[in-house]
Amino acid sequence: MKKTICVLLIITALLCSCGRPAGPESLLSALDDPFEADAAVSDGEDVYRLHVVRNASGGTVFTFTEPAQLSGISYSFDGDGAKIVYKDLSVPYGDGADRLSRGAAVWNGLISGGEGFTAKKADGGVVCSNGERRILFRDGVPVLISSGDITISFTEYRKTNDKPSEGTGADLAPGA
Repeated sequence: MKKTICVLLIITALLCSCGRPAGPESLLSALDDPFEADAAVSDGEDVYRLHVVRNASGGTVFTFTEPAQLSGISYSFDGDGAKIVYKDLSVPYGDGADRLSRGAAVWNGLISGGEGFTAKKADGGVVCSNGERRILFRDGVPVLISSGDITISFTEYRKTNDKPSEGTGADLAPGA
């Protein structure tokens, strides 16, 4: 009898847990962990296409691919602050930056995790929201972030491991 009750409790727990969305903390970690993604950002007026890289230390680089006038320009955010990078030129910038630089700083804040989020099934996935930001995840992958008139759509998202592998040896010379 006890065995039957235990089996029924286990089956009930499994069935009940299958329908619940993943918690917001586990989903939001996809934004704080190292990743690469292509993104389209709409700020209400303009649309920008970017390649986004988040590294293990939390630094983020946005590299423009479109429009053509901005292609190759990057905005880099790390523990040392923010800078605009083009080829070998790197220029730090602060709070008085132009509209696009302020936009990139806002985007950087939007693509990070955070606290106070709730999760619920919606729009073919799970939506995490904190009242200001809404992040849609499908299969645990962030696909759409919105806040006010800014929308960020991710494509080609993939987690990366930018830490060096332990136990790697020196490169072998040809014929060695």
